[in-house]
Amino acid sequence: MENFQEKKLINYDVLIGFLFVNTYASKALTDAIFVAKEISSPLVNIKYLFALLLILAFILKKRNCINLDLFKKYDLIFVTCAFFTLYSFLFQIINRHFSLTPIEYDIKLLLAPILAYCVYSSLDSKKMYSCMVFVLIFAIIGFLLEKGIDTFSIENFKAINFINSYSPFESHYFAGISIAVCTYFNFNNKNKVVTLISTLFPILTFKRLAILFALLVFVLGRFKKVKEIELKTRSVYYFASCFIILTLIYYYFLIPTNQNILSSILHSDLSVFTKGRSEYMHIVLDSSFVNFGLGSCEFAIGKNLEMELIQFFIETSIIGLSLFCFAYWKIAGKNIFSILLMTFIFLNMLTSHGIYNSFNTMIYLLLIEEFNSKNQKKNLSLYQKLS
Repeated sequence: MENFQEKKLINYDVLIGFLFVNTYASKALTDAIFVAKEISSPLVNIKYLFALLLILAFILKKRNCINLDLFKKYDLIFVTCAFFTLYSFLFQIINRHFSLTPIEYDIKLLLAPILAYCVYSSLDSKKMYSCMVFVLIFAIIGFLLEKGIDTFSIENFKAINFINSYSPFESHYFAGISIAVCTYFNFNNKNKVVTLISTLFPILTFKRLAILFALLVFVLGRFKKVKEIELKTRSVYYFASCFIILTLIYYYFLIPTNQNILSSILHSDLSVFTKGRSEYMHIVLDSSFVNFGLGSCEFAIGKNLEMELIQFFIETSIIGLSLFCFAYWKIAGKNIFSILLMTFIFLNMLTSHGIYNSFNTMIYLLLIEEFNSKNQKKNLSLYQKLS
């Protein structure tokens, strides 16, 4: 009887892996079929159902051994979200503009580290690799569905123009996840075909930053010693400080009265360079703009500002921006690949957007944990041999 009770009826690790893959599969497919084509459907929310089931499965798995590792690991992210909520609540009272948008944004920011923690704590490296192969497959299927199979013709490949930054295959729906799988498979490099496909994927989605980053990761991934490089712990705080300063500088040049300065430096029309985002700044910085915390910019222009670090600065002040930068760089660790991935995330937030995409961010955080833990295991193994 006791043996029967002790016997596991459910393998929670396998279940969590299954739910992880289905969370992303449902996101990829619904993004391609519904979101990209601006078709309204309740199926778009199915990814949240899988995410909640994943968290529930993890809670059931850990019900007899509750610990506070999640809060220790991501403590500053929780503090940052609490600040965002309080700041937004205060400004809603001051400006008499009440909205639930800040809470929605905070939930999206919190969902990513919670999911990442649940998955990372449950999957070993072998299961993780299998899951990431499925994520890659579903991401490519989603990309093909978004663009349409007929789009992939010889004529369209010939139409690609890197100088004019044009491609019929450009996709902001799958550029983010393409970088995640590209970084992961170039770091592990277990299968050359999978690694090559994952590298070509972000190049095909044709986002300028993603292409440069994919090529860099591919080159560095050929050198085993490079993947084992660890920076000093305090270096992440230098990176955080650099991005705070970069955000302030970029904000200064995007102020309407200063935009001509940046245009002359770039020898290009700023609106073209920023894909129209500089025009959004005219609206946001207009005297009628009402700041009620997170989501204020979106309310003013009718869409996301698409420059998230600048948006944090405008909506939550230098304090909110600083808290956010240090919160994320704190978890970057020391491994060179995790540092590179975090650099991509922040460069993308400076010039574009993506942090509120909880499911892509979850995979980024998951990979950062994976990269750092593999180096820690190698260092421990080396230490044991020397001892």
